[in-house]
Amino acid sequence: MTNIKLQNAAWSFDDSAQLGNAGGFGEVFKGTAENGNQVAVKRLKLTAGKAAYRELAIGEWLSNQNLQNVVPVLDFGQDADSDRYFIVMPVCEYSLEQEILKCGKFTLNRTKETALNIISGLLEAKKVVHRDLKPSNILWHNGTWKIADFGISKFIEDATSQETLRESLTPAYAAPEQWRGAPPSPAIDVYALGCIIHTMLNGKPPFLGAIDLRQAHLNEIPPILSAIPRLNSLTSSMLRKAPQTRPSLDVCACALQQIGNNQHISSREELAAAGAQVARVEAEKEATASKRQSEIDEWNEIARAGVAELGPLVSRLFDEIAQTCEAAKISGRTIRMGKATLSLDDLQPRSYVMQNGSQPDGWKIAASATISISTFLDRVAPNDPEDYKFTANLLFATNKLTPTYRWFELSFFNLSASHGKHSPVALQIDSRAFQLALSNLTFTWQVASGPWMIDLFGEEAFNSRWTKLFAKAAIGILRPPSYLPIQQSFYDT
Repeated sequence: MTNIKLQNAAWSFDDSAQLGNAGGFGEVFKGTAENGNQVAVKRLKLTAGKAAYRELAIGEWLSNQNLQNVVPVLDFGQDADSDRYFIVMPVCEYSLEQEILKCGKFTLNRTKETALNIISGLLEAKKVVHRDLKPSNILWHNGTWKIADFGISKFIEDATSQETLRESLTPAYAAPEQWRGAPPSPAIDVYALGCIIHTMLNGKPPFLGAIDLRQAHLNEIPPILSAIPRLNSLTSSMLRKAPQTRPSLDVCACALQQIGNNQHISSREELAAAGAQVARVEAEKEATASKRQSEIDEWNEIARAGVAELGPLVSRLFDEIAQTCEAAKISGRTIRMGKATLSLDDLQPRSYVMQNGSQPDGWKIAASATISISTFLDRVAPNDPEDYKFTANLLFATNKLTPTYRWFELSFFNLSASHGKHSPVALQIDSRAFQLALSNLTFTWQVASGPWMIDLFGEEAFNSRWTKLFAKAAIGILRPPSYLPIQQSFYDT
């Protein structure tokens, strides 16, 4: 037996006698009070070394309440002789999860009664959002269903990190905003209760079996629950993607009490059926909007990652030049030496709207920049240009040959122009010329160099190209290429 000392008393528990399955936040063991009474001791997956404070404030609040549908808290806090946190509760007879596994699908009346018990418990402790409501946390005690583990997720969140909390959520019952890491609200518990109602009536939560539970909760429409229109309407509204559109707990309780009471005349049944149909249409619209938001969030994450990656990559190029040549001076995203200026410009993510708008054939561009070398030339003939600028596009993109996002370098030239000081050049990536230059069509603008991968194993070649160009530009001998598209000899000679 393991002995612990908490806020109110000393307790002991057998860590080889686990009650139920371990949850996302902890595990429960058979325990004993000082007077010999049996208790349940929950050991949290949290140590004092990771905690932000030394007491479970929510446990203290719950221990001082007389709640009818919340499992009482007998003791709480950190063990005086270890760095672990515990909650002590009375031993309950069984969980809702165990009852569903034993009995299978519940009847409508039993489902209503259970759901109303859960709502009662949530309303009793309405100052606290549960955030991990699920059948294994609904326990039968003293002839009614009671909610256990109130406030543990809040404690874990305050004491560790949002990432830890996301890792600990229960996937089958987690609301869309939990998957996104958004701030919690009571609507999280309403969503979980909608999933629990599905579990009671169908034997499983709405999205169990989906290949990707996260995407299902974020974007998919839950299956039709039953042949009872008002019940379908209620659960559809409870499982809406946007938390602010879900009904309150009071509204849910009122609707549940009226469902299946056999007092509805046929006109009301028709109205209920119409309401369920409208709710379904609204749920479909909301799922579509949520899917679009998920796509936007994913796109923005990709674009930000690309921007974050290119800066250090170009910095390594600049550092290599500066370490080789003391005369080279770095200022921000520009390095200068002699007559040469090498710059990284216009590094930015592309918006989701641009991604779904004009894109070259086979390309998806998440972020972009331009890199350029400008120099003053030593004039040989009277009509020689006084300056020259070599520019290329840098694209964080996928294409037909590369399915994952990589940084590419490429530049362009105009077939109708002479090999003057404006070749090769970077093009505006949302321009018609850029799209046509990368298409299979014959157009005045064509690819002058690339596309070359410049990250990972392409970085060494990227550095080599631009250091050679920079060296020539520094002493004024960088000239436009004699042949376009550019030949490798242009860089080597």
